Amino acid sequence: RAGRYRQTADCHDQGAMDELRIGNPQDPANDIGPVIDAEARAGIIAHCANMERQGRVLHRLKLPAEAAKGTFVAPHLIQLDRVSDLKREIFGPVLHVVTFKARDIDRIVDDINATGYGLTFGVQSRIDARVDRICTRIHAGNIYVNRNQIGAVVGVQPFGGDGLSGTGPKAGGPLYVRRLAVLPGEAQTPNAGATELQGPTGERNTYILSPRTAVLCLGPDTSAQVARVTALGAKAIVLDPAKADFAARAEASGASLALHGFVDEGPLRAIRNALAARIGRRIVLEWADCPAERLLVEKL
Repeated sequence: RAGRYRQTADCHDQGAMDELRIGNPQDPANDIGPVIDAEARAGIIAHCANMERQGRVLHRLKLPAEAAKGTFVAPHLIQLDRVSDLKREIFGPVLHVVTFKARDIDRIVDDINATGYGLTFGVQSRIDARVDRICTRIHAGNIYVNRNQIGAVVGVQPFGGDGLSGTGPKAGGPLYVRRLAVLPGEAQTPNAGATELQGPTGERNTYILSPRTAVLCLGPDTSAQVARVTALGAKAIVLDPAKADFAARAEASGASLALHGFVDEGPLRAIRNALAARIGRRIVLEWADCPAERLLVEKL
């Protein structure tokens, strides 16, 4: 049964691909436009060629004559054995498919989280308990349930990723403009919780501010930093940035943000260099008195 389902699913994907039109995005009849630049195009083409050599390409389209020039990339459908087979983000018209048994869904979500990327995530299910469990477990900026796409609707859904897919506030969200301004002080601490946004009939859009999993407190006034972090519901981890194992412990902490109160440029530069030299999810370095919303995570 599993083999028959996989074959049917592949046929559906191939049939959907064959309906796509590639060309100038100014023409509303076209579905797929060019990628951002020549470097991106070369990287995607090299990836697809590597997958072709491994026998993983299930289907691909030919570029029409009008797409011969520019930075167009032919859509590809690629079968992977596991999520970890994908070593980097492929930002183009390439669909990677991993099949799994329903009982392995938690492992699949963990594998996705392990990549470090988390721009958007979609799930199709009529089982509310499964939807809740998956949405709680996944690390992604925008989560879509029973929706036919995972792109944000401008003016309705704030958009932005998690981990390696983004560190700042969501574009179109209530925190975006404040990051572009210098404020004299905080009028109030934002409440972590869920807010229902306006949207089309039959669709629910929930904007959520939640505590970060962990925040590093680097001092020098660690007690005040710990008090502020824990007051917002996050886990505070005190680390000494002067120690040799600072970068390794920061990576192992799972934190995505670090607070500091250093004024001298010397210690601050050393912290920045140590965090930047790491390989893994980004850790944003913030001043200890930064606006409270920067200690929270946005989800939609």
